[in-house]
Amino acid sequence: MTDGTGSEASGISFEYIITAVAIHYRVVVGLVVFGALIAVATLVLRDDRYVASASFVPQQRIEEGEASLAASILGRGAGDGTASFFATLVESRRVLGELAFDTIRHDGDAVAAVQIYELQELARRGDLEGITQALQEYLTVEVDGNGIVSVELRAPDPEIAEGLLSRLIDRTQEFRIELRNSSARQDREFLEERLGDAEARLRKAEEDLSLFLDSNRRIANSPRLTIELERLRRVIDREEQRVRQLSAMYEEARFEEVRNTPVLTIVDRPDDSASLDRASMVRWLALGGGLGGIVGSGVSLLLRRWRMSEEEVARMLKNRVGKSASG
Repeated sequence: MTDGTGSEASGISFEYIITAVAIHYRVVVGLVVFGALIAVATLVLRDDRYVASASFVPQQRIEEGEASLAASILGRGAGDGTASFFATLVESRRVLGELAFDTIRHDGDAVAAVQIYELQELARRGDLEGITQALQEYLTVEVDGNGIVSVELRAPDPEIAEGLLSRLIDRTQEFRIELRNSSARQDREFLEERLGDAEARLRKAEEDLSLFLDSNRRIANSPRLTIELERLRRVIDREEQRVRQLSAMYEEARFEEVRNTPVLTIVDRPDDSASLDRASMVRWLALGGGLGGIVGSGVSLLLRRWRMSEEEVARMLKNRVGKSASG
């Protein structure tokens, strides 16, 4: 933009844009502020403006049998380690599907997650997968290098965020205990069968020894009978040892089957952890202000063009009037 309208008519230069924005800066600033206010209003109406956080460390490693059982229950792999297993478990359909219908107290009323996040239609259709995917949008799960699992949950109210996150950790722990007990039950049933077989073999060995002794009163003078006696006794010793080992394993499995001790060490509890989601607030303010600035710049260009058009019309009229007077 060097000589009035001639260069401007051929296109819009960067200098032209800067000039237009500088002339109509009040419009630009006003629209930026308006956009930011719209962003704040939108954030207030959203159902994820508060975030609660918690972290925990698993106390027990996941055995291979438990991982296979978990994969069959969850319908997908359970990660490549104990911490990653729990990160997967927290966001699983099994845990979130139960959390969706858990009720927490808020303002004296019992409310469920499907109500809080307005998922009633999915609940009526029985769309558990859809409910799980919707709730995953409000979750952030991370695992650090020390095996600490950190969980954040966003909700429209700090009390709701903390209450739901507390229930989520409870559900995760309950499933892990159930998984451990289920695996122990399978082990107990297997060992029970093996122990029964071992006891039957022991009884058979004892009966064979008893029959042998009844049939052979004089053994000391017969090397062959002596060797057979020693063999029968070794069989009994071996079967007794096997029964003792299986009995110990069986009792351990029975104990694990009913054990309900905690499997998570809570590092940071969700209580009093909820606060405004500042990261989301900054993103929304930046988005609203940025869009307002873009719109404001466009409006400034339009106003600049409109003013230039008025000046051109006035100039043309003045020229015509001058020509008429000279003629």
